[in-house]
Amino acid sequence: MTKAPLDRARRWRRPLRLAWGLAGLAWFLWLAYEDRGLVTVLPVAGLACLALALTLWARYLDPRLAPGRPRRAGLVALGALAGGAVGPVTAVLMLLKVSLHAHPILDFTLSDLQAALRLAPPWAVAGALVALAAAVVGSERAS
Repeated sequence: MTKAPLDRARRWRRPLRLAWGLAGLAWFLWLAYEDRGLVTVLPVAGLACLALALTLWARYLDPRLAPGRPRRAGLVALGALAGGAVGPVTAVLMLLKVSLHAHPILDFTLSDLQAALRLAPPWAVAGALVALAAAVVGSERAS
């Protein structure tokens, strides 16, 4: 009887490894790339936030693993949280790259950091909408 939850949890092992592996690879490649814009750092932060959202979903909100929890509301909240985190994660990655490279002329300026943080509300809405669409598609597939 205890084997069924373990089998369900093992289903998430490969997708989570893939998500975190892609995020790590993107981060590694981005660190070596010399750029001064948000175009390349945003996908890296987006992949990291997506991997984190998938991990949280697999551990706490998957109805097969945690029955009785509100699936749609939890998924939308998780999507909004992950989407809203893209801006701050972008800013942290930018600060990390500036501190690691230590060029006399900074890769990112204060206005770049502010622009990254201003992206949080639209990304939160986008994350919530994507999560809502995933919940609707998932409930349609289940019925």
